[in-house]
Amino acid sequence: MAKEDLVHFKKGEDPRRNKNGRPKGALSLTTMMREYLLEYSKGDKTHADELKEAMLKRAINKSDVMAKEIWDRVDGKVIQTTDITSGGKPITNPILGSVIPSNNSDFKDSETV
Repeated sequence: MAKEDLVHFKKGEDPRRNKNGRPKGALSLTTMMREYLLEYSKGDKTHADELKEAMLKRAINKSDVMAKEIWDRVDGKVIQTTDITSGGKPITNPILGSVIPSNNSDFKDSETV
């Protein structure tokens, strides 16, 4: 399809909009994976159990990346803050003449530099 053939949606009603979302029963990779993981494979273990064990073994023996992924999903990602100030003072926007607020708790919106 050529770029010039693309047309924006019309405001209000546009017959190309799908207001009902994905139809029930439509193919979903997530659903298929979830069903597969819940199936039993060998003995009394599900595929999810086998996947969990394989991921943990890989994290322990081989992969720092896998260990980080598991850690991030168990505890949540560590918040990394970035200070975009100049020595703790707010940075002014020279174009607009306004102040860009910082994460500093003693900075008030009414302050200007």
